Amino acid sequence: MFKEVTISDIRVGKEDIGSFSTFMKKHINILNIFYSPTELGTITFRFLESEDPNDIEKKIIECYQKWSTREKTSREDTYTTLSTCCTPKNHKNIADELIEKKWISFLREHDISLSSHIIKLMEFFDESFKMFFYEVLQKNEMSVVEKQYTTIIPTYYLEKLNYFSNDPTGLMIATHLNNDYSIVEDFKNSIAIEGLSQDIRPFIDKKITYTLQSAPCLKVYFEHENKEINNNTVFTVKGLCYRNERKNLHFLERLINFNMREFVFIGDKKFITEMSVKSVEWSIEWLKLMGISASSVVADDPFFIAKNQVDKFDMPEVIKQEIRAEIPHKSDTISIASFDNHGDYFTKTFNITMNNNKESWTGCIGLGLERCVWSFLQQYGTDPADWPKNIVGYK
Repeated sequence: MFKEVTISDIRVGKEDIGSFSTFMKKHINILNIFYSPTELGTITFRFLESEDPNDIEKKIIECYQKWSTREKTSREDTYTTLSTCCTPKNHKNIADELIEKKWISFLREHDISLSSHIIKLMEFFDESFKMFFYEVLQKNEMSVVEKQYTTIIPTYYLEKLNYFSNDPTGLMIATHLNNDYSIVEDFKNSIAIEGLSQDIRPFIDKKITYTLQSAPCLKVYFEHENKEINNNTVFTVKGLCYRNERKNLHFLERLINFNMREFVFIGDKKFITEMSVKSVEWSIEWLKLMGISASSVVADDPFFIAKNQVDKFDMPEVIKQEIRAEIPHKSDTISIASFDNHGDYFTKTFNITMNNNKESWTGCIGLGLERCVWSFLQQYGTDPADWPKNIVGYK
């Protein structure tokens, strides 16, 4: 279905990742762009198998040369100015140290175990981020509705979003054995003889009823299908995200499943546009309190919509802004948070309306808790004595 080509020596600064992705996808038929977490300057491009890899590679090199000599647009300049201005104390890679101290342990098939040290930091950052947003929203005379959902998504909702026919490369499916007891018995007997190396599809229920959620915020939109919103509303939800990252897995930096705290906004166009700006500003302010070196950039990989669907909806010029934290030892950054402005994508698809007849939009800001901890430890090391004074919850 897909092919990939990996190219080295493509130098893209941390503040330019968004504009680079936008430029490349605009001029080449590329589905996804992956930046190597371990090899600086190494980028993998994913495209349809119908494309010629040699032709794609040639176009990538040509477009990179054009992009690297471009003049920056005012749009780029506008959205790359927010920074925490913090200075990391650690400049060595602490990955091996985390394993030696048993803060992180690896299981089979890329699974991972986290010690109480990591758990406490994740809990501290989650609660601190949540309460910070509660306070600034209250100052802006807005309350928050707290929600909790399961991690499975009925396929009905994803079918409405055309998810399966757009770009399902990260999809993870929740399935089960056929409900016919005789088939379950056949499965048991077959496994006893051949093990799990065999093709087990004959024993699996033919209908896919559930998938695993790629983002907790999705359930908020699903819950409000065919409902009317009285006022601009803010929700918060914490949950697991499941994404098939394949070969790109790396410590806490890239996982198959990870925890995310999200604030979700449903309201009129003006409200969502305002929140897209303020949420990034507030996140940068919070990260500054935590001492984490990070900055905001425009990105071009929204989690919710394929590029060939954008023109079908009322969408903002800037759909996604990322907040990227510094990883000092490799002079690179990783995305730890982002704001996605969905326009009317979810409200139009699920018929979410407002009682004042205004056009309804949605947006969300999400903080990846494992990545937040990873970037913090890479910037300050594992000795709490070297950590910023505001990290009081851990100590």
